Amino acid sequence: MKKKTWVLVPVMALAVAAAAHAQQWTMSLGANYRSFDDIDMHQLQFANPHNQYDEYVNGALLYSGAGAVIGVVVESELNQFDPPGFQAGEGDDAAENIVNLDGIAFRGDTEGDSGGGVVVEAIRPLARETSVPMSLVLSLTTASLSTCSLQPGVVLSDAYQINDSVFAGIWTEPSPLATLGAPDSGQYIGPPGQVQASGAGTASTYGSLDYDIDMDALTLGAGVSGKFCIGSLNVLVGAGPTLTIADIDVEADEVVRWNADDSLVYSRRHSDSSTQVRLGAYANIGLQIAITERLGVAAEYRYDCAVKDVTTGLADVDLSGGSGQIKVTYSF
Repeated sequence: MKKKTWVLVPVMALAVAAAAHAQQWTMSLGANYRSFDDIDMHQLQFANPHNQYDEYVNGALLYSGAGAVIGVVVESELNQFDPPGFQAGEGDDAAENIVNLDGIAFRGDTEGDSGGGVVVEAIRPLARETSVPMSLVLSLTTASLSTCSLQPGVVLSDAYQINDSVFAGIWTEPSPLATLGAPDSGQYIGPPGQVQASGAGTASTYGSLDYDIDMDALTLGAGVSGKFCIGSLNVLVGAGPTLTIADIDVEADEVVRWNADDSLVYSRRHSDSSTQVRLGAYANIGLQIAITERLGVAAEYRYDCAVKDVTTGLADVDLSGGSGQIKVTYSF
């Protein structure tokens, strides 16, 4: 996970501290825990990297230049034929072989998670007198999201019938077109019409996607806060616009295995990352207790909303969500 947005944190914290000391502001420093309720994982069609012809994960159809089916590649003669193994025709007597080819797709899903960070604020009373004391609040909050999700793929299997005779086609094993290192593979090539679709097949594989989503979000805010005093207890209510810098990295491991023994058919990794800037707004409500004339503690609930999700080719993260904050305040 890239951490370049975090370089801004100590720099801006020092700048806020310097401004607070120079202008007689109040400093606030604490912990932030933020929820991300909508993490959308995109639909994905599984694709064997060794299959350059179609979207089957355990084999492929072969086509002539005119687009006619002239053959089929299977990853496992034992697992995909019904009954197991290719049966060659004898003389003019054709042998009917049923082979099953699987397609796997992930239909998409939405989950939620949360992550912690820090909050730094500089608060300055506004000069204008009002019945409710108002303050300008400059804030910097961070939150780190790190979530994993194992998602199953949906398997749809197609059956094909190979009508083989000694004069019709050629069965070769292992197949040079199958996954490297698949000794049980094979391929059949014959004239058009020897390989025909025969309806739904019996699945011989299953697949999964293992997602790993990491995101660092740094949010800058400039808002106004009102303070309602009840003895030493202050009720704080505020709102304002925000600008969020989000650094996101998504990986998804695509894995397909045989049903029979859980051995691996193939695996591949998808990845995407980017740094994005999003505008938004926040509103918060909280309680502050004065410990001394200058020192206090505060607890707040804050809700952030963003005009647009942080997006990648594999997953999107909605920045809108609530957060809890516990802070120590000090007035210079």
